[in-house]
Amino acid sequence: MSSRAKTSNKIKAINFLKKMTISAFMMGLSIVFARFISIYIPLGGMPSMRFSLGNLPIIITSLVCGPFWGMVVGAGADLIGATAFPVGAYFFGYTIDSAIIGLIPWVISKILNGKKRIEFIYSIVLNVVSLIVAVTYLYTHTFYSNGKTNFKYELILDDGIRLGITFGLIALSMVSFIVILLLAKFIGKEKYISRNELPRYELFRGKKVCVNPDALKAKEGYSFIDIYSFYITSALLVSICLLPYWNSLTMSLPYFYGVFNNLIFMWIEAPIKIIIYWMVLNILKKSGYMHISGFDGGKSYSTNE
Repeated sequence: MSSRAKTSNKIKAINFLKKMTISAFMMGLSIVFARFISIYIPLGGMPSMRFSLGNLPIIITSLVCGPFWGMVVGAGADLIGATAFPVGAYFFGYTIDSAIIGLIPWVISKILNGKKRIEFIYSIVLNVVSLIVAVTYLYTHTFYSNGKTNFKYELILDDGIRLGITFGLIALSMVSFIVILLLAKFIGKEKYISRNELPRYELFRGKKVCVNPDALKAKEGYSFIDIYSFYITSALLVSICLLPYWNSLTMSLPYFYGVFNNLIFMWIEAPIKIIIYWMVLNILKKSGYMHISGFDGGKSYSTNE
């Protein structure tokens, strides 16, 4: 075996150990955040919605170590947490949700590749789709009801109430997204209506600079719209599509009732989570802790003319 092959194998082994160590640490953090630092919001007599930062370590692992490790951390954190610190009976569907959350950030980051204008349009489209789904629920159901016989509550959806809630949903979705854009503008100093997809860097006089876009992104850090793209994709796939189905099986809550509630909760919690994720991810990114040789980032170099 050549010395180059030996060196390559050694680097791979070191990177594997790094990823495994990071994943174990992040799994522990996710368990602590999800099980001990979270707020449950009961609906229908059940803790069907939860505000938690338990997904943050899973997202970090996905971006740092890749989708496999992100899914391992997500599934492992839920499985161990549910076994060691049970809130109710274990159900495999929630473990699937956590695994998917570990997959999505990496996939979205590769598909959208930090292209701000595309991410901006993508986020608007998903918000519009979310709003259409919520309004559709209002106009296809006579009652807003948890479907329970005990602890039952319901609201008759007449035309006036539907119209009022519709305007409220439009306002809530717009305010949620606008707040994130304002945070991006005044805290992140970001612009999305621009011809340039990448940030501008000064070129040193007398030198020709060759730049890899991945290296620019490594310098730039994660933008608010990057993180929002991860968040809203995860929310729609997991919290909106899958979670209400699992809750319908385990808690007998109507599926579309859960979809409607989770959409409202998504718009409310989005600005809070996005700014927390943005601060943590960029502290780690700019400090160099989110770089594993051979996986994250790229190289930039300069040559004299």
